[in-house]
Amino acid sequence: MAPLVSANGPSATVTNLNHDMPDDLDRDFATMELLTISQDSLMRPLSWQHFLVTIGMNPHSRLAFRAQPQDPGSQIDRSFFHLYVDAIQTGILPHKLKLEMDDHIYLLQNVQQVSFLGHIDALAELPQSVWSPHMEQSQELLDKILVWRREQDWIPTMPKDIDGEINRLYGSAFSLRWLFYLGRRMGTRDYTTAEHVRLVEQCLSNAQVTWEEINDRFVYLTGLLEEEVELELIGPPIQVLQIATGIAASQIQEEGCTVCSETPEPGQAVQLRTCKHIFCNGCIKTWINKCRRNSHLCPNCRVEMFKKPQYRAKANTNSSLYDREVETCRARLRRLNNLQVSLEWLKDEIEMHLEILSIVRGS
Repeated sequence: MAPLVSANGPSATVTNLNHDMPDDLDRDFATMELLTISQDSLMRPLSWQHFLVTIGMNPHSRLAFRAQPQDPGSQIDRSFFHLYVDAIQTGILPHKLKLEMDDHIYLLQNVQQVSFLGHIDALAELPQSVWSPHMEQSQELLDKILVWRREQDWIPTMPKDIDGEINRLYGSAFSLRWLFYLGRRMGTRDYTTAEHVRLVEQCLSNAQVTWEEINDRFVYLTGLLEEEVELELIGPPIQVLQIATGIAASQIQEEGCTVCSETPEPGQAVQLRTCKHIFCNGCIKTWINKCRRNSHLCPNCRVEMFKKPQYRAKANTNSSLYDREVETCRARLRRLNNLQVSLEWLKDEIEMHLEILSIVRGS
């Protein structure tokens, strides 16, 4: 590769740049983001420190900024994804703009590419002459949202109900993250402060609707669905002789059937294959086909008599209403959980950002 700088020293500008440099930069940045940066050492590897010095940058530059935490179950970069989803959930980005951005987003989330935040740091610290095509795409994505923001209301008007409140929370998360990313793109010249962290915490704590409240409602409705709404078995009914065998009257214990508290009639006693408890044939038949959450368990000891089958609500007005409300609660829980993760990650990003800035400004 051609030399990066002239012979005039560290403050010189980049010259004689080889055309392979953008690809090399992408590979190096990708490697850079896999590094573990401890609390005690935020310095880049020696080769990168040398590179930053040669182009006139502080060797403790924000290129040392650690990437946003990734979901351990996924190898996909979520840096831009959270900003994007918060915007879509709030209704800030229209369908037309969404289609324009989709291809870029999928590309930037590819595990083989550098993360969106890595590009923002590079945009802040590197001369435009060494920007890679993917860095330029990251810049373009952020600018698209900036242009759209200038042309539209900040956050659309939301109805004053649970879903409207969730949308407002998504809108707040979007605005906080978007402003932070804009500030971060300015490099060490930005004015992000601990006040930003406080706003995120306030957004998390002062919500009119909480995950716990919706979860409590979900548990309550699920209980109603199981206890009050009539369910039916999906598939053929369970036969008593699949789980028990008939026994002679002489084998019946004194305590008798624990379902009806009576001694089984001759020829009507059965013993479970699993736990050996004895019941009336009719009692255990009713029990296993009652379609309750514990119908597959022994009435006496709760040992599993057979694998729990699938149930569904019978087609009547009440069960349909319960079903729909339970699904609505489940969807709201998913949205609130995603929002919580998004805001917690943003808080971590800002705190790491402030730590880096304190090192940069103190060096």
